[in-house]
Amino acid sequence: LTNFNKTTGEFNCFKDEITRYGKKRTIGRIGCIQETNGQQLWLGIPSFEILEFDRTAHKYNLLPAPIFEKGVAENLGFIFGLLADSKKNLWAATPLGLYNLDLQEKKITHYKNDPANPNSLSENFATYLFEDSQNNIWVSTSATGLNIYERATGKFYCFKNEPRNPNSINNNVINIIYQAPNGILWLGTNGGGLDALILKRGISQFKQGY
Repeated sequence: LTNFNKTTGEFNCFKDEITRYGKKRTIGRIGCIQETNGQQLWLGIPSFEILEFDRTAHKYNLLPAPIFEKGVAENLGFIFGLLADSKKNLWAATPLGLYNLDLQEKKITHYKNDPANPNSLSENFATYLFEDSQNNIWVSTSATGLNIYERATGKFYCFKNEPRNPNSINNNVINIIYQAPNGILWLGTNGGGLDALILKRGISQFKQGY
């Protein structure tokens, strides 16, 4: 982890070792960073570990327990996205699905695709996370569209590209989301340009290819 000191004009690199499953490992590659409360930094690293970086002590702190079992975590690479939401939960987007970490209750909830449930996550490979002004969680996937998780119902709804529908999403892979002050969601797609998503009274309409 490297930061830039605006006062001195210098870069500072923070390296450390963590121990998990009886093995020591140097912190090197970091897949994603999420800041909470303007103070905490959460880092997603290989082998599906989540670390907290203590800015005062310049020290890495592991979560009390690993999210994934030994043998599963060691072979699957990065956490692709982290999101600290308005409810003080931490969400993790991984190739194994979506994880919600309740840091206060120390509870982990795993969301994944269930072929028998149309309101489950559209696929397990989650890549990007965003919370909108209505506290809905948006989950981008590797190939099967953009999911919205409604807290009130506990259901996922998926938006996919429909080639004959100009008001559908332009591409099934979303790299980034921004919500404008007027409520419109702007979606940066993987090769399909910029889409605008308008949500009104339960109606979803995409404007494609800006």
